[in-house]
Amino acid sequence: MKKGEEKAGETMGSLQLLNKKWLEENLPKLEEGLLERRRLRTFLEEQLLLKEKSREKLEEALLDLQTKKTRAEAEQVHQTTREQEMQEEIRLLKKEEEQEIQKLSELKKKSQVQDFEIAYENLQEKNRIREEKQQQIKLLEAAITARVQNKEKGEGLIQGIKEEKARLEITLAKQTERIEELEKQVQAKAGSCKEPEKRCRELREKTEKIRKDYAEVQKRAESLTRELEAVSRDFAAGEALLEALEAEFCRKQKILQEKMQEYGIAEESWIVLYQREEDQLLQLRKQIETYRETCMKLQVRLEEIQKQRRVLPTLEIPLKVLKEKVRSLEEENAGGNRELGSLKQQICHLTKALKEKEKLETEQKEILHKLDILAELEGLFRGKRFVEYVSRYYLEYVSREANVQLKEMTGGSYGLETDGNGLFIIRDYKNGGVSRPASTLSGGETFMASLALALALSSQIQMKGAAPLEFFFLDEGFGTLDESCLEVVMEALEKIRNRKRSVGIITHVEEIKARIPMHLIVEPARLGEGGSKVRIEEA
Repeated sequence: MKKGEEKAGETMGSLQLLNKKWLEENLPKLEEGLLERRRLRTFLEEQLLLKEKSREKLEEALLDLQTKKTRAEAEQVHQTTREQEMQEEIRLLKKEEEQEIQKLSELKKKSQVQDFEIAYENLQEKNRIREEKQQQIKLLEAAITARVQNKEKGEGLIQGIKEEKARLEITLAKQTERIEELEKQVQAKAGSCKEPEKRCRELREKTEKIRKDYAEVQKRAESLTRELEAVSRDFAAGEALLEALEAEFCRKQKILQEKMQEYGIAEESWIVLYQREEDQLLQLRKQIETYRETCMKLQVRLEEIQKQRRVLPTLEIPLKVLKEKVRSLEEENAGGNRELGSLKQQICHLTKALKEKEKLETEQKEILHKLDILAELEGLFRGKRFVEYVSRYYLEYVSREANVQLKEMTGGSYGLETDGNGLFIIRDYKNGGVSRPASTLSGGETFMASLALALALSSQIQMKGAAPLEFFFLDEGFGTLDESCLEVVMEALEKIRNRKRSVGIITHVEEIKARIPMHLIVEPARLGEGGSKVRIEEA
């Protein structure tokens, strides 16, 4: 019993040594847990700084939008003033139109039909100018409407940014309070484990292992007890058998000696028989020794098991301590899970806020892009830049058509193009397609280039006009052409006439007159014979 108590004391000392060893092994883990808490605190502080920077950026964007709003309001005032000026111009044009109509009425009474047509053309020109002004007013009104809409949208965006700013400030304050709270928890739990869930799992595994070892030891002890009882029974049976055999051996040996003396049997035969019996006896003795050794081993094992069984009750106290630690760690794990859930919700909220911020930045970029487009349009509308832009646009189409006409007239020798400044250049295909200024052309070549441009311009007007353009007039210029060029020009004019368009030529060149089937002859006024006279002749 005294030995059992000494063994139990040694076991408790071993357990204390194991607990101390466990603390030494897990102390780095606990310190690492503290470092992890500090890293979490650093991470939250970094998130706080990022939120602060995001708030500053939103404030800068708000100031920028307010500046652009002020600029847009100023531009709107400018556009309104410009619209009023154009309305005043339209009013003046209408007044001029009324005056022209009045003059036209007077001219109808006093002038010939030809003067009436001239006045009518002037009136048409005035109407065209008025329509252009009205179209410009419509464009300006559309631009002003777009500016107003952008202004309203910008105000709504600014209001949204202000609300987002206020919401982020509230979130920032909450995050600051949360960080302070976590700092307190970190200081309070400086000795807590880095991973409570992992620690709980390890303690559960150790507890379960102790339980399994205890159950296994109990099973082994029961098995050894049963085995010891069986061996003890066999040992007792063996000893009884040995004693019986020895007694039987002595009895038979005595009988044998008596019988040998009685019957006169030789000693040699008795020795052989005795040797055989001795061998059997040795085998039985070996079996008995084996049983004895097995019994001794089982006895030693049984004593060890009994000692362990006496120690097991002393292990119940550390087991209760472990269970208490497991329960404490499970509670801490539950608290950590709740804290983790709260952090996940905060991360989700911050993610949504980040997405909203990105959406606002995208909308801001779109608004800035639209403002840039409006600024570019404003630059085009300022002065004559818009007219220059439209003129350059149509000039490119006119130059392409003129290029086709000039190539046809010159047999593919020359082409007509425009450079980046809207100036005409000649493409000389006789010299490898090099470009040259239009001023380097001869008189006849210049006339053909001008004619090609005139034909292209008339084609463009014919396509864009609501009414068909049926007349085409040329005034002089034929005197600079040689016979071959003159032939090419006349063929081009014949093609125009074949397209159901009348061509009028004002010229003094007799070769031209001879090729025209209908002549409109104008005789100058003579003193005392009235004004100029016009008559038609057929060739």
